Amino acid sequence: MRALALTAAVATALAGTGCGVGSSSSGPTGTVNLYWAFDRSAPAQPGGFVTYDASYGSPAATGTSGTCPESYVDTVRVSSAAGTFDIGCTGPSGGGWTQGAVVDLLPAGPNTIVLTGYRGSQAVYRSSVDVMVTANGVATVHAAMQGISAPLEAYAYLAFGPSPGTDYLTCADALVPNFTVQIFDVVSRKLIDDYSAGCSDPLPAYVYPGPLDLDDYTVRMKGYDVTSPGLLVFDSCDVALSHFGPQVGAGGFTATLLTAPVPACSTP
Repeated sequence: MRALALTAAVATALAGTGCGVGSSSSGPTGTVNLYWAFDRSAPAQPGGFVTYDASYGSPAATGTSGTCPESYVDTVRVSSAAGTFDIGCTGPSGGGWTQGAVVDLLPAGPNTIVLTGYRGSQAVYRSSVDVMVTANGVATVHAAMQGISAPLEAYAYLAFGPSPGTDYLTCADALVPNFTVQIFDVVSRKLIDDYSAGCSDPLPAYVYPGPLDLDDYTVRMKGYDVTSPGLLVFDSCDVALSHFGPQVGAGGFTATLLTAPVPACSTP
């Protein structure tokens, strides 16, 4: 986690919030009491997103870890007219652990605060919030940071026999199955995206075009008989996807779907 450089302005933090810093100003200033949660893009969910760490300041289940327990954000960078500082996603306050920070010494009037959530050195959530600051006043803002997305191309190999199987070379050899691609989060196994595609040569078949928020996921690919759409003929079972670094963009993810026999997976 980044080193946290705190100034004397921490002493002005309000009870019941996280820590915060500010910079001096030549005019009247005020304070923003800021809380955060995180919205993951999820096309398969009603409304198109899943919210993580929605307690907005309630004690966190992970105790003193400093990492928000659902998003796995460990550091939040807060940037404003009062300066920039990094702080743990959760922090000590009044015997509990809160998701938030105090931004002090903001100039009175309209202000924009930019929030970036990090996992290690990787930025995974970012949003800006607008707030009206009153001189010597305190404003409370609840912000939902949006997931940072990146392109993903996913491909399906087709093979027969026990794992790792023997590859089919063409869709015709494999009797041209249709595919479903299901992407789940690893915290609650909520369905994030559900995509369908036909078979395309040369194998591996291109089956998912992204984009997808940066995170860790579980992917399940299935192949169905084209003449009997409900008949499962290929399955990858669960495959881990770490959508960072090499698993971003072209060729970022592949899975092998097996048949003869179709594998018995641990999840339905």
